[in-house]
Amino acid sequence: MQPFWTPLLDGNVKAASLVRYDAEVRHFIAFVRDRGDRIETKEDLDYWMSYYCHVAYTEGSPSKGACEKALAGCEHWLPEFKPLPLTRRCLRGWRRLQPSVPAPPFPRDLVGLARRSHARSEKWRWGLLCWWHTTVGCGPVRCRG
Repeated sequence: MQPFWTPLLDGNVKAASLVRYDAEVRHFIAFVRDRGDRIETKEDLDYWMSYYCHVAYTEGSPSKGACEKALAGCEHWLPEFKPLPLTRRCLRGWRRLQPSVPAPPFPRDLVGLARRSHARSEKWRWGLLCWWHTTVGCGPVRCRG
């Protein structure tokens, strides 16, 4: 049973975010239940969420983003438990130990080639796709001429 204010809280977050929060919170709850425990207090939630992040960091699954979404979902649906300081510190440490790596910039010469090819033909997309697959290492793509 949801509290009466849930629809009002949900109005503050986009529908797509709510779906992601729901999925990650369910994974987190399953994680706690698999270990035979229940969450009854704010301290329990903070302890289990930080342990969930620790296990995710050491085992590589779930991802850092999944842990952040689980935290955001818990704080969204349980605003009286917000903030969870231990969990937030764990996630901050994770971000410092493994900072995000931005995608490499697209090479200018390739952009220029695509523009010139586009001016001549609509088949430039195939050339770009073939280049991408061979450069990134996804394997060869059957390129049509």
